[in-house]
Amino acid sequence: MTDGLADEAWEAVQAAGCTEGQTDLCALAVDALIRRVQVVVTVQGEGGVGKTYAPAKVLRPLICKRYGGRSERALAVQNSAVRVLGGDATTYHQVTGSRRGSKQTTATVTASGHRRGELEADFEHCLLLCGDEISMVPAAMQYFLHAACIAGRRGEKEEAEDERLEPPYGGIPVVIMTGDHMQLPPVATTGLTDRSGAPGSLEIQEGWRVYELSLIHI
Repeated sequence: MTDGLADEAWEAVQAAGCTEGQTDLCALAVDALIRRVQVVVTVQGEGGVGKTYAPAKVLRPLICKRYGGRSERALAVQNSAVRVLGGDATTYHQVTGSRRGSKQTTATVTASGHRRGELEADFEHCLLLCGDEISMVPAAMQYFLHAACIAGRRGEKEEAEDERLEPPYGGIPVVIMTGDHMQLPPVATTGLTDRSGAPGSLEIQEGWRVYELSLIHI
């Protein structure tokens, strides 16, 4: 399944003219796929430094070509960022079923059979998950995404006893989160850089845990 993947990735890296840091990110992702382990990475930096370049120009096209269109998913907060990501990228809100002004819980993310079908289509065969604008994603939304990934990858086979005991994002092999933690959020008033909110909220607490668990910060 991974025969020749490293060679193809190296050719794509060279063709894209990736920097050393971008090349290292691609190597980390490909190594995880070959060794069948999970890697969750955050790439931080100000606008224009090339945080999303390697995922967009190398990893997403490579994974999509080898394993099909549902093998990679890309998310952002704003529709303008979704358009920049291209392909079948979508918003965090769309994937988690969030609606402005609605009271969201983990149960509403995964409960209905219709939602389960959508999540299974999104994540059952996902090998690469890229999330942009991470600094504008509230901690609770991170947990909802985590729960959505678990539900999608499990499908109808079995229920997760406790999402808190599952690997981050349902064990998707490569998860790359990009953003600028120094950015002033124009959309969300409480992003990952703001721990304000209900301190007793399970979703907020667990969103932070999922984000901080097993991360390699670049």
